Amino acid sequence: MFKKVTTLLLVLVAIAGLTAAVYRQSSDSVAAVPEALPEAGETAAGAPASSEKTLAESAPGESATGGSAEPVVTVTYFTTKVRCASCMRIEEWTRQAVASRFADEVEAGRVSFNRAYIDNPANEHYIEDYQLVSKSVVVSDSLGDREQDWVNLQDVWLLLRDEEAFTNHVAEAVNAYL
Repeated sequence: MFKKVTTLLLVLVAIAGLTAAVYRQSSDSVAAVPEALPEAGETAAGAPASSEKTLAESAPGESATGGSAEPVVTVTYFTTKVRCASCMRIEEWTRQAVASRFADEVEAGRVSFNRAYIDNPANEHYIEDYQLVSKSVVVSDSLGDREQDWVNLQDVWLLLRDEEAFTNHVAEAVNAYL
């Protein structure tokens, strides 16, 4: 009996240690993600900027300075605060796809990238709004303060071994709305 209890305790300690290590690694990795594009409503550290609206406070297609009469394509990575290496890669590759393929459109304010934490209570409605079943990339098309259409690119998970295919997939979705 004593041997079984000791074995169980050792297993629990090992699991706790692994969980703590994974959490620390994912927290360190979050800070290491390069900021290829400024995020609407967030500072580089991920905290809401006091002079800008957060994603949860702004309507799709609305800029931080107010509504827009021009069509706007918004690429949003929906995630949680706890992320794995694949989650980090999805965000990084999505940022890079937007920055490299749509630099002129980003500069003109016609394309933007956002990150939204769906474990933030203010953002939970996006789970239903965009039919999110996991962390995903959503590309939406807005005119003024009204979202016209959107597509959930949940297939990004299947493209994590091919950066070019991943980038093309994101770019095609954005191009469909430009």
